[in-house]
Amino acid sequence: GIVGGRNIYMRRGAPDASAFQGEQKLPKRMLFMLDISGSMYTFNRLDGRMRRLQELVFFLLEAFDGLEQRYDFCMVGHSGSGAQAERLVEWGRPARGAEERLSIVERMAAHAQYAAPGDRTLAAAELAVREVVAQPADEYFVFLVSDADLRRYGITGEQVSKRLTADRR
Repeated sequence: GIVGGRNIYMRRGAPDASAFQGEQKLPKRMLFMLDISGSMYTFNRLDGRMRRLQELVFFLLEAFDGLEQRYDFCMVGHSGSGAQAERLVEWGRPARGAEERLSIVERMAAHAQYAAPGDRTLAAAELAVREVVAQPADEYFVFLVSDADLRRYGITGEQVSKRLTADRR
């Protein structure tokens, strides 16, 4: 550098694989358990929660496009109708193109509009953990989205945490 610091220059090239715990052998499995309940539809008019969730899903589908070798993911909607009320994206079959992505977010809104009352957040968390570890993978992730009024349903944060960490893989 101008003032003589030799440590400011970095070597360019391929990173050392051992620095990142080796090469990925299996895809990472991710299950997105998304709230598509009636409250998402009802309160969307007030705070845009369903619209924001739909945007998130669309962006995630775009972000994972072409990365099927590294990531295997599934998206499931939960509501008062059930812990697995709507299978949005199946394992190994990501949406291709904007039309399929749009169809998925439209199905989310359609389900929410007519969903049965109630909350299935705990059952959805249990189901998600069991399903994500059903196949071998390098790592497992469950993303649970819920707008449930947990107090109203007598659900504590500890109960949700216990279900999400039931399988330590």
